Amino acid sequence: MLEIVLLILIILITLIMFFAGVKFTRYFLKSNTLLNRLLFFAFLCFSFGFGYDFVRIGFLSYFGDILYSLDKLGFCLKIFFNCVTISTLLHIFLIITRQSGVPVKYESAVRYFYYGMVCFLTIFNIYFFDVVTLDSGNIYVFQIHPVTLLISLVAYIPAFIYIIFKIFKIAGKINDKSLAKLNLFFGFSVILLGFERCANNIIYSPIFSFIFGSSLYGLLIDFSIVFVMVIFLSYYLFFGKIDLLESTSTYFCLKTLYIIKKESGHVFYEHEFRAGESSSALLTDRFLLGGFLYAITQGLELGLGLSGDIDIIQAGKTTLLLRHGKYVFGLLFTIEYTRTLEEMIRKFMDRFEQSYASVLENWPRDLSAIRMEQLNAWTLELFKRF
Repeated sequence: MLEIVLLILIILITLIMFFAGVKFTRYFLKSNTLLNRLLFFAFLCFSFGFGYDFVRIGFLSYFGDILYSLDKLGFCLKIFFNCVTISTLLHIFLIITRQSGVPVKYESAVRYFYYGMVCFLTIFNIYFFDVVTLDSGNIYVFQIHPVTLLISLVAYIPAFIYIIFKIFKIAGKINDKSLAKLNLFFGFSVILLGFERCANNIIYSPIFSFIFGSSLYGLLIDFSIVFVMVIFLSYYLFFGKIDLLESTSTYFCLKTLYIIKKESGHVFYEHEFRAGESSSALLTDRFLLGGFLYAITQGLELGLGLSGDIDIIQAGKTTLLLRHGKYVFGLLFTIEYTRTLEEMIRKFMDRFEQSYASVLENWPRDLSAIRMEQLNAWTLELFKRF
């Protein structure tokens, strides 16, 4: 009976993950940013680990046997992909932390260390593991060796604790309360997912066998937790706020916005999103900046025929989004390009040119006709709040 309940639960989780995966894949194809690539990769790795459990439990329940060497290979790959999932989610967290202005010290070393742990734990697990036969039915499970468990705890628990503290700092920097709450939810979901993936491979290890014994109840509890997590993540991330990571990245990536007259290169409007940090370090004089941008814009239009659209220019660690309008062009300095930023500057430019079309067409070189408080309000509305 427990085997049937467990199989039904796994099928339900698989169906939910399939539809969530289809929706996320469609979104990913439209917004192929670094964070979305990492999240998509983590989703695939987690799906492999869960799919392996689904296939083997189905085989053992209905056929009573499975090729041992193939089963062992699947278990080793599961451990590998589980570790990759956790390390990739940690990589995402490090990127968001850096973009928020509170980077982790020695970020590259931390990232390489945890990807190194993936290789070490995978290789170690090939030679050292436990096989536990359950009392109920013909199902047996592979479990990681106690030494592997100890190494994993020493390596990952400090990271999880550190993430908890950082989550609150990041959420505290976001004035959008809804976005802040979703980031808290996402952060704690990552932690719970990490613990679940670890627990999935240790519930029948000698250290924890006194809790679950050797019955199917342990697996049933574990997959019930996965079911609840998948339901919530599917709703809040894939259906409720599918662009959560991109929205958070966008919130922290913004640096400076410029609106510049096409014919003269005069800077109409300038907004620094990060107080005390000048994004125009390439050209500190705003009039020189306007002339420079006017020159390169004309060069792009004449040489490449790019007009009326958005050009992306990479300048070191800074990305420039250049939006061509009828009378003016907008320039947005960012840390990283996202599709959301492109939509934001497009909306801002369209609203600006529609509202001041008569002034821009016959500009008297008098900025008093431009209401700066209105432009500031649009910036806060369309981009972010500081």
